[in-house]
This record gives sequence, C-alpha cells and structure tokens, in this order.
Amino acid sequence: MIQKDLSRKSSLIILHVIVFIWGFTGILGELINMHSLGLVFNRMLIAYLFLALAVKNDVVSLKNKKKFFITGLIIAIHWICFFEAIKIYNVSLAVTCLSTTALFTAIIDPIINRVKIKKHELFLSLFVIIGIIMIYASPDLKNNNETINSLKNQAILLSILSAFCASVFTSLNSIFIKNGNSAYTITKYEMLGGAMFCFIYMFLKKDLNINIIPTYHDLPYILILSILCTAFAYLISVEIMKKIKPFTMNISVNLEPIYAIILALIIFPKNEKMSFLFYLGGFIIILSIIINSILKKHYGSNNHQ
Repeated sequence: MIQKDLSRKSSLIILHVIVFIWGFTGILGELINMHSLGLVFNRMLIAYLFLALAVKNDVVSLKNKKKFFITGLIIAIHWICFFEAIKIYNVSLAVTCLSTTALFTAIIDPIINRVKIKKHELFLSLFVIIGIIMIYASPDLKNNNETINSLKNQAILLSILSAFCASVFTSLNSIFIKNGNSAYTITKYEMLGGAMFCFIYMFLKKDLNINIIPTYHDLPYILILSILCTAFAYLISVEIMKKIKPFTMNISVNLEPIYAIILALIIFPKNEKMSFLFYLGGFIIILSIIINSILKKHYGSNNHQ
C-alpha cells in the first residue's frame, strides 16, 4: 500500500502509470483468446478474490449488498460489450467510442442526482456525436467490404453501450461513496455480483463448460488484467486521491484512450491502422471531454466564490 507521506509529485507520477496500465486493458482483451463472457467472469472473480484478501472486517448491510451486486451486473455488461467490440473489430475503435463515458455521465449523473443538466455539457455532447459519426463513416483501410463495415458498426454500438453502462455505474458509485460506504468494499461486492451474474447467465445458456477455465496462453494475461489492471490499480488510485484533486484525476484518466491507441498501434500495427477520418473523429471526442473537464472546474470554482 502507498505510504501516507507520499508527495503530490510522486502521486502524479503514480497516477499516470495507473492510467497507462488502464490503457493496456484493451491490449489484454485482444491478446486473450477466451470469449468475452468467460473473460469478464474470470476477471471479476479473480479481482474479487484479490480484494477479499485486501479488504477485511467490512460490515455491509444486506440492502447495500444487493445494490452493489446489481451495480456489479452493470459493470459486467460494460466489460462484456467492451471486450466483444475489441474482438470483432479492434482496440482503437473500442477505446475511442468508450471515451464517450464522460459525457454520458454529464447527462446521466444529473438525472440520477436530480440536479439541472449544464448547457455547456449538452453543447459538447453534440461534438461527441459528430466525432462518432466521423468514426462511423471512416473507411476501413484493410478490407473495406460490407461484412467488415457491418462488424465495425456492431463494434461502435457495443462500445457506446459499454460507455453508457460505465456512466451509470460511475454515477451509482458516487452515491454509494457519499453515503459513507468504503470504496474498497463497494468494489469487492460489485466484482462478486458481476462474477455471479456471468456464472448464472452461462449456466442458463448452457455455456458453462471447460472453456471458461483459462488456457496456459490466456492465464497470465487474465491474471494481469484482474489483479494489476483491476483490483490493484483501483486500490492505488483511491490512495493517491488523498493527494490529487478530482479535476487532475479526471483529466489524466481522459488520456487513457490515447495511451491505448498508441500501444495498439505498436503491438498490432496491421490490425490497428485506421483512416484519417477515424483519428479526426477520435480527436474531437477526446478534446470535447477535456474541454468539459476544464469547464467543470471553472464553473465549480465560481460556485464556491
């Protein structure tokens, strides 16, 4: 665990390492051969077991456990859609469309918390829509045929659904935190709830078979994804928030898709090369999210004056 006397500078360095690790999540999804549902089941189960060892003596009411389990279901759907988008198309498209989470949250969070939606956030949402349209219209450089375009469109829809789910569980988690629940405890039971959902779904669909056991090829990647990219990175990110303001945290996390695209281009150069229109659309989306974060800080500081 991070030492209490950790400086702000050291915390910032650690933050960017964590964001880089999160950017590696999509790469691992591409490297793992297991189907998306089995991948998410293993990820959430292993993350839960890791957190269960790290988080002890937590007392949670049955009512709160139910809330965390349901939120875990939403997280599972979020990850299943994300990894499926990667598998049917590529990392670059999935992480770029997933970055719309921030602006989905800008709309969903006020609805959940019953506050007024800010006009500038709605305005910036229009630019995100333009960016998505550009990505949708961008040609495939590898094999621009009807089948490939159909897969690309499916991946876009799955990534946007994944972003929507991410915005919902982010807003729910903010409420859980405000109500005095431990971030560690919330995550632990959400991971358990998600793993249980995946298990029950596979059982009902009669997909529960030996294929959910990771192969020698997949196991190292799944362990890295579950322990390093999920449980450990999350625990560390909570610790460094004691030294870093939420605004700095949000801006830094918005760099995740950029890191992921760069990593994907290096590791999978043939699969990840996209058209200029795609990168222009992605740039518009990411720029809109960064502008939104800056405006949030500006309006927030004005409200406290």
